[in-house]
Amino acid sequence: MDLKVLEKLAPNKGPVEKILVYVRKEAEKDEHLQKCILDESKTVDGMVEHIKNYAQKAERMGNMAMIEDQEIYGQAIHYFLETSETLDEEKEEKEEKVVMADEKSTKTISIFDLMDE
Repeated sequence: MDLKVLEKLAPNKGPVEKILVYVRKEAEKDEHLQKCILDESKTVDGMVEHIKNYAQKAERMGNMAMIEDQEIYGQAIHYFLETSETLDEEKEEKEEKVVMADEKSTKTISIFDLMDE
């Protein structure tokens, strides 16, 4: 594997390390992924931000969300493989869906509103 890829995905303390270990293992098998990782617009901080945004929009159960490890690892790989423009479009689309869902869930009606129909 290209040493530049290893440098870019250098060990990191904390929960990000497990994700980076996974991405490094996948990159060992995939030259295309290695090239994408070397894209100057892609960073570990950007990957973390992408995963954080993804998790914030995940299906919720009350005030928490549960996301499988493999789903997070998949989003890490997705971040490096997709262009920045595609990721921005996905982010805007998800934000739009969340706003629409919030608008639907906050509409209040009374029993009298139903009687008028």
